[in-house]
Amino acid sequence: MSNSKERRSEQAGLFHFMREMGSALIMALIAIVYVIQAFKIPTGSMENSLMVGDFLLGLKFMYGAPIVPFSQDLGINQRFPAVTDPKPGDVIIFKYPGTEKKRLYQTVCCRSGICNRNPAEKTDC
Repeated sequence: MSNSKERRSEQAGLFHFMREMGSALIMALIAIVYVIQAFKIPTGSMENSLMVGDFLLGLKFMYGAPIVPFSQDLGINQRFPAVTDPKPGDVIIFKYPGTEKKRLYQTVCCRSGICNRNPAEKTDC
């Protein structure tokens, strides 16, 4: 009798372990697709503010995460509403518009209607 109870508790323990690992994996995938992703700076194009090898955490939901994961590859451009618009000084991460699978990192200098056109004022852009 006790042998069958031990076996049942081992099976229950394995079931609970697999359920917890599965739910952790699903939550991690949701977070990576919709919320946050880590990136590494590959080149020195932004050495005044970011060094080669620096790590960034990109918040995808700030400017509107895609509704369907990997939808840009399928030609679907529907996105969740953005929380905020890019502001000068923000670092944005975007996909290279060509066929290469790489990311571009840029600092926002200005946006429509708020560009600094006075040459006497210094900017980092």
